[in-house]
Amino acid sequence: MTKPTHQPICPKCGYDQSGEIATWEFQCAVQGTCPECGFGFEWVDLLTPGRVRLSWYVEHASSLWSSLLKWPGTLSYLLFPNRYWRRLTMVAPRSMARWLLSFTTLMLIFHLITSVTLALSLHGSVVQSNASMRAIIPALSPQQQAQAQQYIIPDSGFDYWFRVSGESLLAPVVNRSFYSSDFAELGGGVAVFCSGVSLMWIIMFGCFPTTRKRAKLRMIHVVRAAIVCSTIPFLAFEIGRVCDGLVYAGDYWSPLRNIEQYLSPLALSVVAIVIWVQWFWVSAVRIGWRVRANWAELALVCFASFFGIVFAGVGMLISQSISGMLDLFASQLGI
Repeated sequence: MTKPTHQPICPKCGYDQSGEIATWEFQCAVQGTCPECGFGFEWVDLLTPGRVRLSWYVEHASSLWSSLLKWPGTLSYLLFPNRYWRRLTMVAPRSMARWLLSFTTLMLIFHLITSVTLALSLHGSVVQSNASMRAIIPALSPQQQAQAQQYIIPDSGFDYWFRVSGESLLAPVVNRSFYSSDFAELGGGVAVFCSGVSLMWIIMFGCFPTTRKRAKLRMIHVVRAAIVCSTIPFLAFEIGRVCDGLVYAGDYWSPLRNIEQYLSPLALSVVAIVIWVQWFWVSAVRIGWRVRANWAELALVCFASFFGIVFAGVGMLISQSISGMLDLFASQLGI
């Protein structure tokens, strides 16, 4: 019988299955069970790891462009973690490098799009403000006209667009012109808090011997889950930037309509995202990794994970320091 060209290991705990293969005499078994962790699998999946390919999944794309096209499908599954983990079995091949590259590219594209939204909102408000000022100048006295001319902002030229573009790219870190409704800052805070919660899950899986012994799970799975779990919270930050731009533009173009009141219910999504993060981890444990844990134990772990607010606080301090340095650097560039 032909020997496998790679080391066959249990996809859950990493235990080498070569000893089991050595017991085969005439034919390959159809199904197997890891003697270390009890994980059940089909030998064809273990011996041919590239066989399981999901048409909707980012990590199974053949190129960067293809992975970007798969994000709508991936997010549609990711929004419902139990469905996501049920489809993404342990034997499915994974490429964390491909996920990180694709997600980073997606965030850059999304950030550029939201920056264009903010830049157009800022430019529109400047044009509207200048038009309003020019409309009232003829009714003023010559002395008042001279004073009013000082409030007309140049709305063209390289220097103007450099400042508008730079401020839009760096908002809300740099905010010299925008009226901020704090949606972006709220989204950023949620992302940092959820990262702290995920870090707490990693600690509970990796630092407690009892948990490690019961789970019999490779730590790479837990770290990878934490990275995937950050997807929705960090996208919320960019959505917050769009909301800030809409509120700012609405105050100038439709002052009688309070755009912010229509967007305020989105603030409730903060609670939904925190619930989603816990849902993601519980689904990973019970469905994705098949760890034997009752609901009382999972509820206790979920509660303990909220102590990740300590790590979130440290993260906020670090982000504020970085924001201060970026703001200083931007002011030196004339933004």
